[in-house]
Amino acid sequence: MVTLVWSEVGGAELLCDLVFLVGLYFSFSAIHSVFSLGLSSWLKNCGVVY
Repeated sequence: MVTLVWSEVGGAELLCDLVFLVGLYFSFSAIHSVFSLGLSSWLKNCGVVY
């Protein structure tokens, strides 16, 4: 368990930034995997192999 020492506002801002970055990372990787899946299936449908 990690114990954090909070400053008055900085700790909360840091936590919000961390949550935002993690959410951004997960949404980006999800979009990326869906995009690459769609792209590869589209290329296969068009007869292009890469």
